[in-house]
Amino acid sequence: MRILLLSYHLHPDWTAEGLCVAKTARMLVDHGHQVEILTSMANYLAGESLIPSSGLLAGIRVHRVAAAPNRLPTGFRQLYTFTHRQQRRGGRGGWFWDKSAAALDIMLGSNVEDYSWARDAGDLAARLWYNHDGVPFDLLYSRLNHFVSHLAALNVVHQRPHIHWCAHFSDPWPGHLYPTDYRHKPTRSGLMERRQERILHTILDRAQSLTFPGDRLCRFLLSGSRERYRHKAHAIPHLGNFWDGRPAYRQGEQFNLVFAGFLLRQRSTESLFQGLQQFLTATPQARAAIRMQFIGKNTAVVEEGVQKYALAGVVSTAPQRGFSEVWPLLCQADVLLLIESPMAEGVFMPSKLADYLSAGRPILALSPPVGTVADFLSQGGGLRVDPDDATQIAQALQQLYALWQSHRLEDLAPAPSLIDRVSPACLAPLYDAAFHQALGKE
Repeated sequence: MRILLLSYHLHPDWTAEGLCVAKTARMLVDHGHQVEILTSMANYLAGESLIPSSGLLAGIRVHRVAAAPNRLPTGFRQLYTFTHRQQRRGGRGGWFWDKSAAALDIMLGSNVEDYSWARDAGDLAARLWYNHDGVPFDLLYSRLNHFVSHLAALNVVHQRPHIHWCAHFSDPWPGHLYPTDYRHKPTRSGLMERRQERILHTILDRAQSLTFPGDRLCRFLLSGSRERYRHKAHAIPHLGNFWDGRPAYRQGEQFNLVFAGFLLRQRSTESLFQGLQQFLTATPQARAAIRMQFIGKNTAVVEEGVQKYALAGVVSTAPQRGFSEVWPLLCQADVLLLIESPMAEGVFMPSKLADYLSAGRPILALSPPVGTVADFLSQGGGLRVDPDDATQIAQALQQLYALWQSHRLEDLAPAPSLIDRVSPACLAPLYDAAFHQALGKE
């Protein structure tokens, strides 16, 4: 099958979704599909059209598109230029020009930069469709997150209505449809939310199939008036890492817990540090042995917690690194940390859960008792505790520390059958099913 994969995010060392897309493209190619990728400039790649020679993207042609607001349709471009010129001048009438800029965003369904990228990316995709000796692509596969991938796909199918389209949702969209603890702050008027919900219905209506990283997210987003689209939805978990060899684990002299990724504001470390403090108070001899490291973005909140709870020498931070650098650290950690927000139902499958499982190490998940993470760990692979219960966290740390002391942490390591659930061998057929539905070949 010839697939044009349209994703704003791509590079495995740039964003979590960039890593997910790169792994998906690699799996599809390894599975026998022909894949080209259309993406943004928000990555470490170079050039407008290239074929990387190494890494997950090796041998896969990548087309990169830059946002260009100066190429908007004439009326929108003039309004954009005029309102932004007035905003820069400031002073009298600033409120009016701010509202004018907001009105333009509502008309477009996004900010101008996102809209212009979606327009240009969609135009390029439509041109590429028959650009290979007249042989068209079979399928357009667009990936959210970022939602502009779907806006670009809408542009493509508007120009070429016969195209078969599968759309992926790694998160809810628009932002006001997130679970309460993650929900984006709505605009005062609610006009943008209503505009984007109409766009969402257009996407769900036009795409012939949909993919989600879990059944819970699928049911959460496709509820109410959107429930009628469930017949075209496919739950396909995130992929783990099966392309880099897994370094052998050897227990060392320190008990190492590792978190790798982006700490969203909603994923608070407060209860974790309270539980760690309780554990160290009850087991003071563990202070010399335990080390907890946070690798990635937004670690300033961790450093604040270190000061607040006197955890210097126990908890440390490290800047974001490339995935190939982080991978050995995951495989050699004693325990891997996963942090979610308290929710009535954990509808997300964090992409790091798939990476953690494929690393083969026990997981300590601060996650709701009902949710996707709890579903996975009900088969073993680690411990789950409530994200806001410091006492549960302290008890879990005590249990893990005791297992480490007795060299029995492997008792909690994920079983091969659990790791297989995030493997290409398991997931490639699920993608095939979603793509075949889009092609009308169920």
